[in-house]
Amino acid sequence: MMKLKKCFFIHMEQHNNPYHGNYRKTLAQYQALQEIFTVKLIYQGVSFSNKWLRLLNGSVIVPLWLGRQLWINPGSVVYYRYYPQYFMLHWILYFLRKRALLFVEINTKNREEFKLTNKILYFLNFLGEKIAYKAAAAVLPVTPELGDYVRSIEPHCRTRALGNGYDPLASDLTAAEISLDAELVESVRRGKGKTKFIFIFSEGHVWQGLDKIINIINELEKSCLYIVGRKDRLGQMGIAAEQLPGDKFFLLGTRNFGELKYLYNNVDFAFGSFAWERVKMKEAVPLKVREYLYFGLPVIIGYNDPQLKGALFIHNYQDMEKLRGFLAQPFDRESIRNYTKKYLSWRTILTEMFTTEPTLMSVGPGTKDARQGM
Repeated sequence: MMKLKKCFFIHMEQHNNPYHGNYRKTLAQYQALQEIFTVKLIYQGVSFSNKWLRLLNGSVIVPLWLGRQLWINPGSVVYYRYYPQYFMLHWILYFLRKRALLFVEINTKNREEFKLTNKILYFLNFLGEKIAYKAAAAVLPVTPELGDYVRSIEPHCRTRALGNGYDPLASDLTAAEISLDAELVESVRRGKGKTKFIFIFSEGHVWQGLDKIINIINELEKSCLYIVGRKDRLGQMGIAAEQLPGDKFFLLGTRNFGELKYLYNNVDFAFGSFAWERVKMKEAVPLKVREYLYFGLPVIIGYNDPQLKGALFIHNYQDMEKLRGFLAQPFDRESIRNYTKKYLSWRTILTEMFTTEPTLMSVGPGTKDARQGM
């Protein structure tokens, strides 16, 4: 393996806390990459309390610093999860494309998502997305469908479907189920004798399809749903909390990881997102689904997950009859956990990506072969 090759791992996420999914993913990827490269982790600068200082740091200071590092360290690898607002970084990476191998991770159809959710990011994305793809030795969309999206913007770029992974933080495994508040414990007690489901959302987006999940739960007899996420975001997902009966739906707000572990151990199934078509997507590989699986929960989803195709513990919802059949099956939670540890670990995914892909690392940046679509 290429242990001595230097890798700059760019994390521009605005969040920097152990409860945020993308931050947790970043740490897991960082640990996995350290087994392949000598890694320098670059943060956007979230320690600044002032948002304008954070913007200046991420938009100007970090790109200029990275540009200097790539200039004095030719042949380095850059691993970068794409963020639309940092168009100056994208142009610097483009101008230095012959001095480094750039790999750009893509997690969504940025144009489609920001068209719905954020007009400013939609404009900033327009300024830098194509140039970032042109700069890359390879673009790493998390699904094949996103690869088609990338090539619709830059037809000549090379793509390789990455998938998504999950490795818990050390603090996750030791998080004690202590100091559980009375509301949480009582909600689990009230679900006794019912089939218990969990759905966790972060920022609360329409493509998560909580409204559809609620409709499904309303049709299932002797069932209840535990909803974890910011209660003030329900409105933007089209949900009125007062319309959800308390014997069937438990709105729990945000919870720490110890409390999530308690819930995972006391529910039967989990729901993934259910409305990706609202951002014109059919495929997805959500982080939260992989977390559910790590803790042994069978999952019901409303999209295609190419990484989990054919897995017996995943149900791609079509109708209530098929769902009831899925719910009636016995599941070995330890087998689900073992599958996740073996196949959905970032160590497995990134080691395969960078050490078994025959030409991913062998073609120099800026050459014609490195830019061919796959």
